[in-house]
Amino acid sequence: MRNLIATFYRLPLTQRLNKVIPAKNIYHLRLRNIIIILITVIILACITLNNKLRSENDLKVVNEEKNSRQGDWQIVWEENQEQIWDGSGPVKGLKFMVYSAYLDENNERNVIRIIALTPTKGMLPNFFCHLFTGDDKTGVIPFGEPFPAIIEHSGYSQYLYGGSFILCPIMPHLTLRNTTKPYFLALSPIREKFDGRRILPVQKIQRRRTSRENVFNFQYHFAICVQPTYRYDSVLELMEWLEFHRMMGVTHVTMYNISMGAHVSCLLRSNALKKNLDVLVLPWGLPIPSKQVHVNGQVAQSNDCLWRYRGVANYVLFLDFDEYLVPNYTHAVNYAQLVERLKTVPVDEKLNRSLPVAQFLFRSAFFGKDLAREFGTRRKLALPSTDSSEKLRLDDLITFTRTERQSFMYPAKVRSKFMSIPNQVIEPGVHYLERSEPRSLGEVQVSPEEIGFVHHYRDYLCGVRECSTLKKVTDNSAHFWVAGVLERTEELWKEVRKECNLGLEMLQS
Repeated sequence: MRNLIATFYRLPLTQRLNKVIPAKNIYHLRLRNIIIILITVIILACITLNNKLRSENDLKVVNEEKNSRQGDWQIVWEENQEQIWDGSGPVKGLKFMVYSAYLDENNERNVIRIIALTPTKGMLPNFFCHLFTGDDKTGVIPFGEPFPAIIEHSGYSQYLYGGSFILCPIMPHLTLRNTTKPYFLALSPIREKFDGRRILPVQKIQRRRTSRENVFNFQYHFAICVQPTYRYDSVLELMEWLEFHRMMGVTHVTMYNISMGAHVSCLLRSNALKKNLDVLVLPWGLPIPSKQVHVNGQVAQSNDCLWRYRGVANYVLFLDFDEYLVPNYTHAVNYAQLVERLKTVPVDEKLNRSLPVAQFLFRSAFFGKDLAREFGTRRKLALPSTDSSEKLRLDDLITFTRTERQSFMYPAKVRSKFMSIPNQVIEPGVHYLERSEPRSLGEVQVSPEEIGFVHHYRDYLCGVRECSTLKKVTDNSAHFWVAGVLERTEELWKEVRKECNLGLEMLQS
């Protein structure tokens, strides 16, 4: 018997099937299996397509009302000839794009500073600045003669496009400051002609006398600039992030939106949020592929946000939604106290401490979301809401559950973030100061880090094997604020949840 069984299993599969199943039925069996596989593939494809369409439908761009401080990218000139770029081969029609324009009269400068994206390769054409004044009734009227523009690049030349300043020097006999008239600007490579459909409003900046303490009594004491958002819809995490920084003293946030989910869009439009915090959402529709510019044009975005807050905010933090500037509570419990503590931070002996600081640089560390030890069980959003009595709890806060971080802290200027004094900065940079006003102290690195550093809640940059041996430490310093953050987030949650159709459910283990 054993020999018969062994002989049977040594036969090829088709011969075994012929002995068990009649040959005429094998064909039908195979045909049935093929049909089942095809139906399964079609169903999975339909589900995937439906989820993609639903996701794209949810990712709506939030556009606030247009005014002189808002806009979107405009292509002011596109070359006809083909250019060679090593990153993606030939590129047709290099573009010159502008976003906003600011009147810069600081330190005896008299220019209009344009936030732009320009090619980093090849010969650049000369541009002329066409200045206008007027209103809706009279239309735009030329103001003075066209004058040559100056292009200043801001690094990252490995990409096809880079963030730039285009400077339009104003003739000495022209005065823009002491007038209530609005001014507009057009760029053109032709002195005698311009495109009237592509005109930028020129934003005037409030001037204040500088002081050693850098306190100007502007509209906002602390504000935040957020890098361009892409497919972002973590509404509960955004609530926590907003309420933490509001507790720190932040009263205004500026975001640049490529795409964000419907629930985040609803939150940002809600009256419940607006009554406690001013949030400005600007469109950031880049007219070029993202691979052709550094991180969605982050250099240009930082420049625009810095100049947008000139004459408006005393201090501006540059952070992302997963980053928290957390002070050591033994030194400061909010940013106002942190600034007072920073005035005593030691600086290089070669620097003149009597000059005003332009920017404070903070180091950062990862609080890994993949391997971090958690307290309790975090929950996720369930849509739509089903239980009107459900409440938030500490387990829902990242600042409470994520307490393990890498012991290694990134050195200064690597993944660092900063707090800028807008009136002392020309170009803030991405991870460190690029350029400050001539009569300023420049950038001060906050050291020791015990005064405060950036908590970056994201996955570790390591593989499974490397992560298992990664040195980590427990850091629950953010727990000092979690009770207050929970109370504020819960209050916001109650008001927004019905309007935005939000709910909670337990995370699946």
